[in-house]
Amino acid sequence: MTIFKPEIGPGFFDDLGSEDMSVLKAFNELIANSIDSWIQKGKTKTSRGQLTINIIQQDNALIITDNADGMNKQDMIKAMGFGVAQKSSSDFGDDLMGTYGFGLKASTSALGSHFEVISKMSNKKIVHSVMPIGKMKDENSWQCDIEEKINPKSLVDEKYIKSFIKLGKSDSGTMIYISDLRSNLEVEVTEVYLRKELGVAWQFFINDNNFGKPVKIFLNNKPIKTPEKGWDQGGQIPNTQIDFEFPVYFDIKKGKKTVEVEEWVHGSVWVNNIGGSTDEAGGFNVYRKGQLVQRHDDTIFKVNSENSKIEGELHLDFLPANQRKTYFNEKYEGYRVVKNELRDFIPSSVVKSSILNRKVLADTVLLNNWIVQQWYGHFLSILEGLELPNELKRFKKANPEPPTSPTPPGGPTSPTPPGGPEIPEPPKDEVFVPLSDEAFKFEGVEYSIMYIKGNCAGNVYAYKVDKNRIQINVDDTIDNVNHAFQKDLLKIVEGPVRSGYQKIAKDLITQSVIQQFLTRTLGPNEALKQSQKWLKFVNKK
Repeated sequence: MTIFKPEIGPGFFDDLGSEDMSVLKAFNELIANSIDSWIQKGKTKTSRGQLTINIIQQDNALIITDNADGMNKQDMIKAMGFGVAQKSSSDFGDDLMGTYGFGLKASTSALGSHFEVISKMSNKKIVHSVMPIGKMKDENSWQCDIEEKINPKSLVDEKYIKSFIKLGKSDSGTMIYISDLRSNLEVEVTEVYLRKELGVAWQFFINDNNFGKPVKIFLNNKPIKTPEKGWDQGGQIPNTQIDFEFPVYFDIKKGKKTVEVEEWVHGSVWVNNIGGSTDEAGGFNVYRKGQLVQRHDDTIFKVNSENSKIEGELHLDFLPANQRKTYFNEKYEGYRVVKNELRDFIPSSVVKSSILNRKVLADTVLLNNWIVQQWYGHFLSILEGLELPNELKRFKKANPEPPTSPTPPGGPTSPTPPGGPEIPEPPKDEVFVPLSDEAFKFEGVEYSIMYIKGNCAGNVYAYKVDKNRIQINVDDTIDNVNHAFQKDLLKIVEGPVRSGYQKIAKDLITQSVIQQFLTRTLGPNEALKQSQKWLKFVNKK
């Protein structure tokens, strides 16, 4: 047997960038590297400090910076190599997202044909590598260069570099400069697209996480925030999100032995208002160790036009990544078991257009009936301890299913003649009871109403329910309205409400909010009737 080391040509890096790594995945890989470096920076949450990552888009360049642990010269040389799994041998190997040392090269090459990495560990020298991968391919010659100083072969000078990253003695961090951008970036990398998608990808780090303070990620110096779930498909249908966890069992080889292991799958699933037939609708957003592996995954759960309203989040920390770190290792037995479990776990048939159609979506009562009976009905039968949300419990109580009884011998009985006995129904007026201009009772629960000033995203007012309190936000700084109207809005919040106009405005806003609150449970017609009952009550003689 002859062992040989295959030769890699100078054009390999540039060819790597033309492979199938998407622009978003490339950004996510670079962010993952920063977070891994931050995790290794200290052994406690406090010692790690605050991680800040900034992505800057320029005309023909991208700059990604962080204040993580940085690299020394030996780290940089390894980072420019291939298949060097230095992360797995660290004290935090099980927590790190990078596995094979492939990510930095693949991601930077996917974004541009020239990249540079400037990095510094605290109290260590600056390390600066220059990788003109497009030029290397064109000239078929190796031109990689690493210096323990600002590299003279750099396309940018020291002043430019220092405008993005601190290089003082005690500072640490990394700056990646990418130029000669790939042509597809103009189509894919828009600020709106990146801002939303990065918020989905890194929601489990930019909010509370297990390693330290929430990570701050900026795009063009503006913070990335987690968007509402289902933001790209018309938003979630209220009360359809179900959080779950379940075990899976499969065999793995340990040495010469085969052993059965137990792992837990956890996540959430919901239904969006809009589906679709593209690869950007429905399916699970799949995460591994907090990092998004695949958005709208069509591999682990088959998505089609009939079930594409279903979306979810799936956490599979125990599954290994494939060699390119673009997805999971699909040959791993645990992956196959999870894929099989999801087939029966997700009730695709109940969201078919013949069942969840426009008529159902447009009618609150029909929609809530569908949620209770079809959607929750499936999961209540397979998830131990799952309960209906309180709002759906109230709806079910106010809209009980008609009792079913067996047909008596001899066939159905004749209807009760006029004047015969009837079973009285509880009057719906007892379901909702006005108490004052700041309170009412619904389903036996007393709700208070309070007004505060607040931004309402361009609307005059908005509301939210917090347990048994309804908070109505009123925006007295809204644009394109006259000063007198703004002044009246302020009076509604701060009082005292003196004029008849101000009182009418406040009462009508309150009545509208009560109507919206009741609609989900009582339906639009009954909600309007009961909210008007409140309006009459607070203005009685």
